[in-house]
Amino acid sequence: GVIFLHTLDPCVAELTWQWLLDHMAPFVTVDDLADGLQAKLEDRAHVRAAKAARANTWEGLLDERDDVQRRISASEDTTDRKRQRIASSEALEGQQKGVVNHVQACASVPASTNAVRRAMVRCTLVLIDMTEAMLQSNSAPPRFEFCVDAVCRFAKTFLAENPLAELALGVLRDGNCKVFSHLTSNCSEFEAQLMKAAADGARGRMSIASGLMRSIRVLEATPEYAAREVLLLFASLSNWDHVEMQIDSVVSLLEEKRVRVSVVALSPEMHILRRICSQTSGSYTVGLDCKHFEKLLDDHVPAPRYGTWQPTPRLVKMGFPKQVDEVAEGPAMCSCHLQTRLRLFICPQCHARICQVPGKCFACQLPLASAPLMARCLRHLNPLPPFALMPDSADKSTSVSCCGCHLPGLLPWQCPTCFGRFCESCNSFMHSSLQQCPGCIERALQPTGA
Repeated sequence: GVIFLHTLDPCVAELTWQWLLDHMAPFVTVDDLADGLQAKLEDRAHVRAAKAARANTWEGLLDERDDVQRRISASEDTTDRKRQRIASSEALEGQQKGVVNHVQACASVPASTNAVRRAMVRCTLVLIDMTEAMLQSNSAPPRFEFCVDAVCRFAKTFLAENPLAELALGVLRDGNCKVFSHLTSNCSEFEAQLMKAAADGARGRMSIASGLMRSIRVLEATPEYAAREVLLLFASLSNWDHVEMQIDSVVSLLEEKRVRVSVVALSPEMHILRRICSQTSGSYTVGLDCKHFEKLLDDHVPAPRYGTWQPTPRLVKMGFPKQVDEVAEGPAMCSCHLQTRLRLFICPQCHARICQVPGKCFACQLPLASAPLMARCLRHLNPLPPFALMPDSADKSTSVSCCGCHLPGLLPWQCPTCFGRFCESCNSFMHSSLQQCPGCIERALQPTGA
């Protein structure tokens, strides 16, 4: 039938197809036409059954294939998850080992050597407790004399390590706070005012609120890009504030003005001071003895990290004055102290004579600095990396000398850059004060190809 239709003329085939549909519709189906009209009914039934079986088999194979693929994908997912768990556990173990090795290598390195964003321009007010609590004679040396000497040493170290910083001095006694020295970078002026304040002795009671309010008045006029800090040296066991000075309002004002309060105490901890330091992102420490107290003071020498407040980077106008020797024309007078000097600095903006750098020009208030001082500030931003602890230090103790002191001995530390070996004393000195590796400097100074 189908072959016959395809062999006829298209017009005749169309007429024949229409006749078949009209006369044989009750008896002939599409399957009959596909199987052939001349075939027997039984043969056509077998063919249809075979086709149906083949169709069911194919559908079953498709379903089985999909099922197998789902199982394979599920097993692959499980395997991948297992592999990921194994890889993550191995990575975690590797990180833990790396952390342990790093901690061991950094055992003698201060925590401040981490590369973080720090404040280079610092305005710090040192508040000293000169109340009756300083006169207690339960320690040797006496509290008062020891604290004054410790502050003098701290000021020298602080201004030497932070050339762009300024120090101010405030004294707490008789329930009030008096500022003896405003912000200055001259260590001699700071020490002179400290000795002047100490000459009046220790007396009266403590008022924390008055000291913090005076700190706000001193530091609120500083530039916005500068870090405002208050370092309180505390020895009292009680506090007497005025009725109109509520400590909560003072703390809120400190947070608004971005003033960080830190306390180094000679007495047991007080809750109110702990809360003030916590809310202003400061630190609270208690000295156990004289050496521990000075160590806690030295911890405030490095540039502090920025807390929740991140300043917007901006350009700061600074001047680099020219140093001149007033020998030919005789001594000249500086504009800051009105004293005759043989060596002065000329301000590049107003040409006024300044006797010391760093500082501010007395005439135009331009911050003055020098290239070596700026390079010294970068040590806080790019600290010396920790040295690696080498297990074979005992084997090379006699054959290799230290790259720092050039003495033989135990050399447990190795620089990761120049691979120089150092002793324990040199490693501690380089990471605490020098902040440079002699081996790396010597390697950089060597000519190319040497």
